[in-house]
Amino acid sequence: GLPTTLARKLDVTSPPDWRYMVSISRAHARSRLEMYPIPLNQRLPRCRIPLRMADDDVVLDLPAVFNRCYDVGGYDLLVDYTQTPPVTLSDREAEWLARWLLEKGLRTTAA
Repeated sequence: GLPTTLARKLDVTSPPDWRYMVSISRAHARSRLEMYPIPLNQRLPRCRIPLRMADDDVVLDLPAVFNRCYDVGGYDLLVDYTQTPPVTLSDREAEWLARWLLEKGLRTTAA
């Protein structure tokens, strides 16, 4: 789908191969963003989440949230990992994904 990030109009160049973006802004400074560009082959980050100005940030452990949702959401039954993904991947991403799926036992051969 279309990007749904506050940073969508910014030219993010590092890392050059980012596929996902987490953008966080504070209520008192909406135009200042903390951005977490994420390439497909990198682990999701832990992100600082602002609360009120007087409070310290809390840390959102995105890998833990993602893993929990995957584990209880039945995605292992919904996703057929033997098929090519429904999105276009670069050659580098496709090669990485094929290796990763083989390592995890989700494919027996490269797609």
